[in-house]
Amino acid sequence: MSASLTSLVRSTLLVLTLIASCLAQETPALPKISTSAHTRPDDGSISGNVYSNKFFDFTFEFPKDWIPHGEATNKRLEELGNEKLKDSGGGSGLALGKDIYHLLTVFENEVGTPGVTFFRSEVLQAEDISWAPGIKTGKDFLLDGAPTLKRMGYQTFSEITPIEIGGVTFYREDASRRVNAEITSYQIFFCTVLRRHALSLAITTEEAEATRKLADDISFRFGKDAELAANAPADIAPSPREAGSRLPANPQETGSIEAGIYRNSYFGLTYHLPKEWYVDTRIFKERLAESSDDPAKGTFVLLSANEFAPGTPGLKFNPDMALMAINASAYHKVFNTGNDYLTQVRPGMVNILHDQLLEQGAVISVGGREFYRADYKRPVGYQTIVCTVWQGYVLVWTFVGQTKAQLDELVKSMQSISVEKP
Repeated sequence: MSASLTSLVRSTLLVLTLIASCLAQETPALPKISTSAHTRPDDGSISGNVYSNKFFDFTFEFPKDWIPHGEATNKRLEELGNEKLKDSGGGSGLALGKDIYHLLTVFENEVGTPGVTFFRSEVLQAEDISWAPGIKTGKDFLLDGAPTLKRMGYQTFSEITPIEIGGVTFYREDASRRVNAEITSYQIFFCTVLRRHALSLAITTEEAEATRKLADDISFRFGKDAELAANAPADIAPSPREAGSRLPANPQETGSIEAGIYRNSYFGLTYHLPKEWYVDTRIFKERLAESSDDPAKGTFVLLSANEFAPGTPGLKFNPDMALMAINASAYHKVFNTGNDYLTQVRPGMVNILHDQLLEQGAVISVGGREFYRADYKRPVGYQTIVCTVWQGYVLVWTFVGQTKAQLDELVKSMQSISVEKP
């Protein structure tokens, strides 16, 4: 690799971490999910305004002073839903399938309260989707349910977007329908897939802004944070700021490579490198350590490789790749998607490294996850950054190639990624 190209690769890696180290908004650490021994999704309990579920290993905090309703209310809501579904001509998805678990139903007012014309609600449900292998993500589940919602009178739908909540990727969709001449129902759905179930939350009010505010305030905690919330008194559950002091474990310790296959048990990740590439992660670790400001705090280089061994005689350009895990909570920044991270580092790439942004925002779907891609034209060669938010980290692949076509081929190696539950 030439001296100029070596410098460019080094500076790119430092920009990706230095920019992150300058971010100033506090955010909680994002915990791992532990595996529960409980066998039914409705192994749940309520303490104060915190709902705990041992099957999925989470707690959910609903609005204070809202009223949980019991089995009789859930049964009646199910009957009404089935009647509405029958009238609409049938369908599936969005809690309308065969095995539905009504985990939690809370209302702002008790059902039947005189004078209340609309009962604002939050409804948490789980549906067994083991019969539908095509549903791999919350987005798949929401898409599957859209035709049924339309038949039930929903008229307005937003784009389905990913959002990270408690270290888990949910998908959000906003919808609305006319209840009568005076009232419109505004509903926001959140959905994720855990343990072969679609876990969904539906928030409903008669005002668009009230629904959005409730959606902005939702709080799920998974794993250890769930245990703390469940065991704490109702009024002193751990705050996000307190949770932020506990950073995720070092994911480097769970990584290994053999015969060109990288495995990382922290992320449940397997990735096949481009064939016959030379691996030397030590080089990138040393480059991160060159900065006196220690930008590598919370950033872990998991893997790096070149097409040829560095120092190969006569080599003028050596294509390069690296895989990093950036702990956003260490830098007090929330990244809901990989595209948020790409947007954050773009000014440094353009203004500091003088790279030319060619394209940003292309989505790559691999292993049931969505990765976001940005391409740059460099003073020497081209670079692609591909990333996703995963297990409390931003996972970042960088590829450096001599041509744009070569980058496209390198990015294809990501189709080899397979994912298991960490």
